[in-house]
Amino acid sequence: MRRILWFLFSLALLPLMVVSCYLDVSIQCDDAAGLSCATGFVCQDNRCVCPTEQTACPGTQANTKECVNLNSNPSHCGSCGALCQSGLVCNAGKCSTSCSDGGTVCDGACVSDFQTNNEHCGKCGNKCEGGKQCVSGTCECTGTKPGTCDNVCVDLANDTKHCGACGKACSAGQACVNGNCGTCDESVFLRCDGTCISTPDLKLKHCGKCNTACTGTDVACCGDKDTQACLSLTTDDNCGACGNKCSAGSKCVDKKCACDNGFTACAGDGCVDVKKDAKHCGACGVACGSSEDCVDGKCCSKGSLNCGGVCIDVQTSLSHCGDCNTPCDKACVSGSCKACTDDTSCAGKYTCNTGTGACECAKGCDWAIQSSGEKGSSKANGIVVDDKNNSYIVGTFSGNGIFGSQKIESRKTSKDIFLLKLNAGGDVVWVKTWGGDALDEGKAIAINKANDTIAITGSFASAELTLKGTTYTNQGNQDIFVMTVKASDGSVIWSSSPLKGAGNDYANGIAFNSNGDIIITGSHKEAVEFGGTSKLPANTNRSLYLAKYLKDMATNWSPSWAQSAGIDSEGHAVAIGSNDSIYVTGSFSENFDQNGVKLTSTGSSDLFVAKFNNVGEVQWAEGSLGTATGLTIAVKAGSTDQVFLAGNYQGGVGLGINASSKLNLNGPTGAFGAFVAKLDGDKGTFTWKMTPKNDDSASTGSSSFTGLVLYGNDEIAVTGYFNKTVKFSDGITLKAGTAGDEGDRSFIANFKDGSSPSAWQAAKQATSTDQGASRGHGIAADSQQSLYSAGYFSKNITFPISGAGYSALGSEDSFVWKDTLP
Repeated sequence: MRRILWFLFSLALLPLMVVSCYLDVSIQCDDAAGLSCATGFVCQDNRCVCPTEQTACPGTQANTKECVNLNSNPSHCGSCGALCQSGLVCNAGKCSTSCSDGGTVCDGACVSDFQTNNEHCGKCGNKCEGGKQCVSGTCECTGTKPGTCDNVCVDLANDTKHCGACGKACSAGQACVNGNCGTCDESVFLRCDGTCISTPDLKLKHCGKCNTACTGTDVACCGDKDTQACLSLTTDDNCGACGNKCSAGSKCVDKKCACDNGFTACAGDGCVDVKKDAKHCGACGVACGSSEDCVDGKCCSKGSLNCGGVCIDVQTSLSHCGDCNTPCDKACVSGSCKACTDDTSCAGKYTCNTGTGACECAKGCDWAIQSSGEKGSSKANGIVVDDKNNSYIVGTFSGNGIFGSQKIESRKTSKDIFLLKLNAGGDVVWVKTWGGDALDEGKAIAINKANDTIAITGSFASAELTLKGTTYTNQGNQDIFVMTVKASDGSVIWSSSPLKGAGNDYANGIAFNSNGDIIITGSHKEAVEFGGTSKLPANTNRSLYLAKYLKDMATNWSPSWAQSAGIDSEGHAVAIGSNDSIYVTGSFSENFDQNGVKLTSTGSSDLFVAKFNNVGEVQWAEGSLGTATGLTIAVKAGSTDQVFLAGNYQGGVGLGINASSKLNLNGPTGAFGAFVAKLDGDKGTFTWKMTPKNDDSASTGSSSFTGLVLYGNDEIAVTGYFNKTVKFSDGITLKAGTAGDEGDRSFIANFKDGSSPSAWQAAKQATSTDQGASRGHGIAADSQQSLYSAGYFSKNITFPISGAGYSALGSEDSFVWKDTLP
């Protein structure tokens, strides 16, 4: 009887219980009475709840509730029952006339995110039901082990009616733990309303105690049953997961441990500082020896410093005395700069000048250095030497390069300009670079010894080139630049670039006059303006130009004048004579015509040399009959200037278009020959010429003189390159290599000026193997009559100096070679 009464009482309560499910969303569901949630609700932890980001509001039928999004539902806009009037939309929880931020109107609701909106998932009106959530625009069941049973989403990991599979119910008293019916170990897990809180999803809803949910994004319930707490998974102690602690040198980024700036992930050792770690020095797995320290990413002997990528003993280095980039003009003793007392005070190749207390690289102190880099290339194009035997080299490079102790890096993937200073012993003092996003080249260099100023020129193809805070915008394909820098530290004093020039404008030569004014030469095609009244018109082909920049009492410069001459002509080099007269040499292929002074080409490209006075008026011009090019020029000023030029020629060539008696050059068949010639500066007549004996049976292949310098007691030295074999004089023959490996080789050679010189004094060459090659491009001499050649090489090079052999790490590397010839 009691059982019958209890059954009848339960039947009487059943309608109320169903209504209660609608009225109170916290009521139990799926219990022994078989209760289920209303449409739109989901059963989680045996309770009817609304999906994420929805709220239970009174439904359209009496005594019912429905789940709605208060941000977009026009019937419950911002709060339950807040109805938007006709014509308005619910926009971010407020009734508005339109949607903001590009939202779409869907049945009066503003929808800006179709990826997570349960009422409009993927498109307007697509409502997620049966407990599904909108994930990436698709209605899906969620949970630890999501599934669909009887068209309703369940979590098979913890649902006692569907434990591990639909319809697989657990026995009374059992719990569903990770999809298996069993006993809930309440010493380990919470049990809430009969559900074992054993999965991460359940723990988020019951963290530490039942119905205490974790809120926010990127959080988890961490810890055991007695210490559980809601923690962020974006911290270093819990990065992406509870207890995942980032190691030293790393931090949590986007829920993953990432190495801090300056640290690198190395297998087995976590994040390490490769600038200091002896096991991973510079890169993972690069271990230093027992007698080495890792100094700024390079294994160096203990006590040394890494100065620009090179290990330096700062206790003895004249360029880095006591610290990197701290030059010493005396002796570096135990890291302090002080006067030397004897040769033991000086390191390496240096000897003590007891009169000055300075360690010097005296005559016969020969050396060579290279620019080396892991990628790209570099080319040295010119060199000058000051009164203290410091050398300055200009050129272009790409990628990276290391000059002695200085590392340089080009901008983007471009070729940039470099300017390098070496002391008398070949140690790097400083190196400077400039450039943009394309090919920028330092082509020529000059020195004003009176005020320790260096001038360089060249061209740039980058959209912009910035020099000392001034940005020059490229007007065409290649534009000219010119600038001066302090010899002491390489800082820019002044710079300029022509105002206009739509075509290809090049600068190839530069010189200082006695007043400190600068003269440059090169070629242009389109109209170009150097500033002021210095405007040159466009030509059908390229034309030679000369431009002069005046120096006032301060450090400001202004264009003074520019001259253009010749059709299809180009200036290669410029030099200064007495009374600041200007001598320029180069090539032309049609004519040279300047104020009535004319030359007409007879070859494919002929040589010219011309003299201008200091205001740009042409005095005379002379040239060659036949193919030849003047590449370099030097002047010994005097009552009558003595002008020397060098270059190359092909076939039979006569020097002296205007001369009744010409100097004949007879080169090797089908190849180029090198020559030096002298002219009278007043008359413009050739007086003598010197060539290697290319017409001798011992000479084959090509040769070219690219640099020339006057020094000592009427000494003349040249640098350049040759291939195969070249004979200078009896007993002086240079050979490039064995058959099949006879590419270009750089060299230096000298002879003495006279009324008619005929014998070379000496010549030395650099050697290469395995199809390597080299070219000398500039030459200078110091006060001790040592010679300095600058150029570039590929693959490998060996100089005639003990220990001076190098391998190119880039496609081409620069070199500077100091040597002494008899």
